[in-house]
Amino acid sequence: MSEILIFGGTTEGRKLAEFCEESGISAVVSVATDYGAGLVPAGTEVLCGRKTAEEMQNFLHIQKFSAVIDATHPYAQEATANIRAACTACGVPYYRVIRTSGDIF
Repeated sequence: MSEILIFGGTTEGRKLAEFCEESGISAVVSVATDYGAGLVPAGTEVLCGRKTAEEMQNFLHIQKFSAVIDATHPYAQEATANIRAACTACGVPYYRVIRTSGDIF
């Protein structure tokens, strides 16, 4: 079982995955595209492909993650709504990474 599920495909998601890998924290990263999958550090489990709220909920129910981190793109409002709904339905703690306009990576 992995501790954390990161919804990524962004610089923030990659950095979180790197932190988990370096810190020995078991994490799975879910990305929408092959490009996003290519950003994930070697050794980290990757799920690739867009998921509906129901698919996310089923996955959360089966895997029993300790927490979910939403590091999707700031404009991915539908993805964020689906992730939040799935977490609420499964009782999994949800955290959103907020990118401020001044953040430069």
